[in-house]
Amino acid sequence: MKRFLSVVFLLLVFQVTASSAESVLVTGHSDRAPFDWQEGEYIRGAAVEIIEIVLRELDIEVESRYVGPWARALLNLEEGSVDIICGVYATPERRKFAEFSVPFKEDRVSLFVWKERSFPFKEWRDLEGKRIGDILGASRSREFDKWRKVHGDIEYVSDNLINIKKLEKGRIDCFVMSHDSGVIFIKSHGYGERIVPLEKPVDVNYLCYGISKKSPILRHLTHINKRLDELRADGTIDAVIRNNRDAFLAALAAKKPRSATTF
Repeated sequence: MKRFLSVVFLLLVFQVTASSAESVLVTGHSDRAPFDWQEGEYIRGAAVEIIEIVLRELDIEVESRYVGPWARALLNLEEGSVDIICGVYATPERRKFAEFSVPFKEDRVSLFVWKERSFPFKEWRDLEGKRIGDILGASRSREFDKWRKVHGDIEYVSDNLINIKKLEKGRIDCFVMSHDSGVIFIKSHGYGERIVPLEKPVDVNYLCYGISKKSPILRHLTHINKRLDELRADGTIDAVIRNNRDAFLAALAAKKPRSATTF
């Protein structure tokens, strides 16, 4: 009887310990390989893998989930229903509801054009009169965000698939997107020879992790920053990004390019 009670006690202890393990909900962009992309109900990619490395050292379980378009993901972060959002720029507006990690990757932002309808871009006034596609809720750079509020003819959509088709049909002159992920994104939809980035970038930003101010995970921010610095310095972050890029492109080569949705 004593042995039986001991076994029951140990099982109860195990269940309580397991149920009390800390976990976080992480989300990201739906189509921004190699950093983050949607697979069914999940978010995959280098940005998820990197934060998993850091948080598992603290025995924190990471659940990655696609919660909707980028604007909705940011809203979820503000409301606290999501703990962490991957690969986000730290802006004054977002600092009202989130704290940010140190950057884990430099992120060049480019304008993508239909190759036969390219145009020179050396300064902001070169974009005046151009119809520019962008993602609702996205921030690109302080200077670009400031310029487009006054001068820009910006058409916002929820998905860059729509921007691709609008560009193809001549309904916009260009769209703005992170350079590395934009090249992969365009190739993945079969437009790699027809849509190209302009030589001059809009800006160079830095990808961070945004942590909701309502999340208890905030108490680990010092550790997160320390480990991100160490992983960047020892080459781990670059290796994770490279591995995810190779895996994504290999999977892409094994199937036909995806076609863009209608709008």
